[in-house]
Amino acid sequence: VCFCVESNGATTRIGNGSQSIPYQMTIDASGVLYFGGGDFYSPYIARVSETGSYSYLAGAVFQEGFADGQGSMARLGSPMGVALDPTTGNIYFHDDMNRAVRMVTPGGEVTTITGAQGTFIPFKGGYKDGTLKEALFQQAQNLCVDKDGNIYLLDGGNKAIRKIVLK
Repeated sequence: VCFCVESNGATTRIGNGSQSIPYQMTIDASGVLYFGGGDFYSPYIARVSETGSYSYLAGAVFQEGFADGQGSMARLGSPMGVALDPTTGNIYFHDDMNRAVRMVTPGGEVTTITGAQGTFIPFKGGYKDGTLKEALFQQAQNLCVDKDGNIYLLDGGNKAIRKIVLK
């Protein structure tokens, strides 16, 4: 359930349906809120419109896995952190179970950016710098996108901040 806290302290319910508490949220310029389900029982990226309409952008409840694809056909593990790239509208998220950084477009297409050495094997973590296909992460906790589209990932299991350059 999502609530809006008004300036006078009153709360207004603006969405429902969440199976778990999100770890991180982001909001786009039109006021749409996005968050990851947060665990393998809630492997989805959800959105709550400015009017409170709640829907899934990618993944599906109780349908965990590791596969790129469109909307509910994509399989996510435990999507936690989310970050908006304001120049493209794409949502980047770290998929903790799959130890990967993934992207979902505004239209719901999920693509794995990096992690798990491109193997699509859950829990294939570690610490390895390298190309997008070579990199490994361990227990990522948060991420953000800078003005140039670079992704910064707080890789808690490795006690490191990792920079992912896409261009």
